[in-house]
Amino acid sequence: MNVKRISPLLKLLLLLLLVLSATVYVQIQAAPLLDSAQDIESADIVIALVNSLESPLTLDAEFDVQAARDAYDALTAAQKELVSNYALLLEAEDSIFRQYGRVHDMFIMIDTITCPVSLIDKDDVIAARERYELLDEAQKARVTNYSTLVDAEVMIFNLEKVAFDVVDLINAFPAMVTMAQMPQVQAARVAYTRLNNRQKALVSNYNKLVEAEAKIVDCLIALDMTNRIDDLPNEFVSGNYQVIVSINQDLSNLTPAQYEKVDTGLLAKLSVQYAAALNYEAANSVIELLASLPESVSTTNIQQVQVARTAYNALTTQQAQLVPSELVNRLAQLELSLNTPNNDSPSSLWVWVASGVTSVLAVTGYIFRQPLTLAFKKVFKKQ
Repeated sequence: MNVKRISPLLKLLLLLLLVLSATVYVQIQAAPLLDSAQDIESADIVIALVNSLESPLTLDAEFDVQAARDAYDALTAAQKELVSNYALLLEAEDSIFRQYGRVHDMFIMIDTITCPVSLIDKDDVIAARERYELLDEAQKARVTNYSTLVDAEVMIFNLEKVAFDVVDLINAFPAMVTMAQMPQVQAARVAYTRLNNRQKALVSNYNKLVEAEAKIVDCLIALDMTNRIDDLPNEFVSGNYQVIVSINQDLSNLTPAQYEKVDTGLLAKLSVQYAAALNYEAANSVIELLASLPESVSTTNIQQVQVARTAYNALTTQQAQLVPSELVNRLAQLELSLNTPNNDSPSSLWVWVASGVTSVLAVTGYIFRQPLTLAFKKVFKKQ
């Protein structure tokens, strides 16, 4: 068909059809472009939420992280593809999770501290405190049993303070402990006794308490010895013999530290009294021998007279003066009868001879005493 022959009306129809087709084509092409702009806008909102999260991230931002998550989950699949920083959102969520894990571990660590708290728990309490201090402020605020940790620390402090108070009591002792410090030392001992074993282990100067107590004991022993000596009369009394001997024996058992605390004047007094007691003992032994001498000498008691004489001669001058003169005179009379034989009486002669022999035997240990005595008895019987 010849185009030139197309009527104007047809040309107009064709032109309208072309314009209509173009309009439809443009609308069809423009619709996807409009949807893409909305997706970008929605994705950009989520991207902005993620980028606005604080750094470093703390638990105070947990609601912001949740808001970003909720916004992201509301996107379509196509819009989610446009969120370029989604990995940051995942990291933020993981960080929140891990931080709550530390809070939970802290809660469990505090919750396992025993109740009531004792010094056995000190290491656990210290470890809990150190772990707690590693948390940031937001994490610390979410440890709901933190007051339990504080109470445990206060209890540990108080338990240790009681022990350290005992240390202070002991450190207050003067270098030279005397009876004047006895109440002070006793108070420290009572306070120490009230401690449990863990607290006692904290008393680092316990040996000083023991040493102070030993010094107090020395003072008490020395004081007792002082009083016992002081109670003795100034002059020796025979009735105090056993008391004086006992005091002197106890004095010899004192340690050097105890001995040096006894008054020197009283020590001198006891020394004099003890010497007098020894003199009394020696003289009294001789007195008993002399008092038991027979009225006359015979072959059976010659040795008794000799033993009495030997014992008397062994006394010192002071001891001899304690022996009654009548007993000494009686011994001399008996010896005189031994040394004066009667010629008219053969038995007296034999007594005199026996006296001399017995004296010799007394010096030599009385060797062969029994055989000779038996021989003398046989001679007397024959007469």
